[in-house]
Amino acid sequence: MDTNFFKTERFLVRKEVNHLFDRDYRGKIDKLRLDLDYLSEFQSINRQAFERIIHYYQQWSAIIDILDALIKKDDSLVKQLIESSPEELSSEMKMLAWLYRNADRFPAVDFWASVLSPQIACILRNLELGLPEGLGCGHSILSIVRIED
Repeated sequence: MDTNFFKTERFLVRKEVNHLFDRDYRGKIDKLRLDLDYLSEFQSINRQAFERIIHYYQQWSAIIDILDALIKKDDSLVKQLIESSPEELSSEMKMLAWLYRNADRFPAVDFWASVLSPQIACILRNLELGLPEGLGCGHSILSIVRIED
């Protein structure tokens, strides 16, 4: 994600998620959005793998979408996103909505940087950690994958 080895444009998503844990870092929602359009040409090669990636992408996007809806005060979209998500993701969204709507209860100078950003980072990292274990090695530059039937 962090290099342009496999595509012409870099994703800086990993860097942004990591920085959400930094003190006084506000973060930007747009930097958390993923663009996986370049993968569509590989859809027919391994349908099952493609569907797993898209499922992960949809969960990730739902978290970013609910943040955007909360900021825009679009309560109907917040409700729709929570109700249409799987239970585990839905509970994370409910918690984000509660935090955002109750920001004044937290004695923080910058609620977004001190409370909400780290929570967003935890949720996004948990999505990654929830992926099935893989065999391979990588540091955002190259990975080796072995697929067994």
